[in-house]
Amino acid sequence: ESEHVYAARKQPFPVVVDCENQWTSISTYGKELKFNKDVSLILISKNGETKSLGKGNWSNILKTDNYTETILLVQEFYQGIDLQLIASFGRLKTSFIVKQLPLIDKQYEDGWLSLSQQIDIPAGIKADLSESVIIEGQKRLGKLNLVDQQSRNYFYFTRSYAYDSRGNTE
Repeated sequence: ESEHVYAARKQPFPVVVDCENQWTSISTYGKELKFNKDVSLILISKNGETKSLGKGNWSNILKTDNYTETILLVQEFYQGIDLQLIASFGRLKTSFIVKQLPLIDKQYEDGWLSLSQQIDIPAGIKADLSESVIIEGQKRLGKLNLVDQQSRNYFYFTRSYAYDSRGNTE
């Protein structure tokens, strides 16, 4: 669509990646879900303390296309960490690729690295937590559906995964 906006609008579920304003969206049934706004990584200590890695750098974007997907790689989003956005078939997958571990304060060494983002949920849409379970405090595991008042599913988020450089999840 432009140098900084990738859009596949003539699709059953249009996808937009706006690198200039730093958000993504998917539309269905006339509703647009904006997400990945202020996307960032945060450190979480075992005690629950959090520390943001700060605002990412969206200035170095590499776009590649193949037959079924468009890949936008935001190189060096953080030093040693790329942000990857893959659009395919009305879906958008967001990944951080950690090429080099950042310097981490000792209090966070045994904790977690987590994705943080702001989401604009369209009017008339609400969260349905029926396909998720509470695992600890406010943490949930499973699928988050976004539905209308008649429980018609508009959007959903699935479980996040982390892989090491060998593709292992443990």
